[in-house]
Order: sequence, then C-alpha cells, then structure tokens
Amino acid sequence: MFYKIANYFLEKKITKLRLTIKKLLVNDLKEQKKLILKIKAKDEATCLVYGDRTEGIEKNIQTILNRLEIEDQYVLLFGYLKDDTKRKYIINNNFYKFLEAIKFLYSTSSISTNSGYLTAPGRVYYAISAVEDCFNELMSIYKLHKNN
Repeated sequence: MFYKIANYFLEKKITKLRLTIKKLLVNDLKEQKKLILKIKAKDEATCLVYGDRTEGIEKNIQTILNRLEIEDQYVLLFGYLKDDTKRKYIINNNFYKFLEAIKFLYSTSSISTNSGYLTAPGRVYYAISAVEDCFNELMSIYKLHKNN
C-alpha cells in the first residue's frame, strides 16, 4: 500500500517535470545541431567563439541523445513493471532524481546544459550517471528494446 501511494505522488511530480525537461533537451539538441552547421559553413562569428572544431559539440549532441534515451527507457520500464509497485517505485524515484538533476543543470547554466554538466556538483553528475547505468542494466535484464 505504501508503494502505491508513493508512486501516485511521484508520478504527479514526474508528469509536471517530464514535458519541460524533454522540451529543454530537444531545444538544446536543435541549437547544438545549428551550431555545427554554422561551424561547417565557416560562419565567421561562430568560428571566432567556438573555433573550427566540432568534436566538443558532437560530444554534447551525443550526451543530449543519451539523456533523451533515458526517457524512452523509463516509458518501457514503467510499462513492464506496471503491476510490481515496489520496483515501479524504484524506477519512478530514480527517474525523478534524473529529471531534477537535468533541471538543475538547465537552471544553473547560461549556455548549453552540457557545459553546465562539467561544472555541476558531484551529486548531480552522480544522479545522472547512476540512473543511466540503472536503466541500461534493467533494459538488458528484462530484455526490453526500444522499437524505432
């Protein structure tokens, strides 16, 4: 009964944060892709600020894609564990911590989240990486795959 009630309240919090975080990540991804295009087109102002190397920006894009993948994994795990309230609570709690960490990064960084990622407190980095590891491991244990 405890887990059912706890899940109810966590799911309400997740619902509020989830859409906002996804929009932030998608917008950041679009901006990073535009930046690469500008650099490849040899835009003078962009090249002065960022140089002519795109490796760092490509790494940022991969980081954003990994974070968006966590969202997809959450949906799959949530559906798979819909009848197991204790495990669902653990998934919800982890995903909520992940969303809060991403929210912290966006609220404290004036530029790309990925830049804030490198200067964030250790607990933020740990929350993100722990959830990524946890979800990846659960996906392989339950043999769940994202349908493209």
